[in-house]
Amino acid sequence: GETLALVGGTGSGKTTLTALVPRLHEVTGGRITLDGEDIATMERSRLRELVSVAFEEPTLFSATVGENVTMG
Repeated sequence: GETLALVGGTGSGKTTLTALVPRLHEVTGGRITLDGEDIATMERSRLRELVSVAFEEPTLFSATVGENVTMG
């Protein structure tokens, strides 16, 4: 039940971090933890139940409008 905003200048890594936290990309150096647990050891499905990300540019998948809406 917590909301966090990530702000920073152009090129500061906001987009990279928002892709790393839900493991859309894997961390190649260091680690990211949630409540002390390394996200690399968490099941992706569990991690994605805990974390939501809203990107600046929306993505539509090759599906119906209804399917795209219900994915979110």
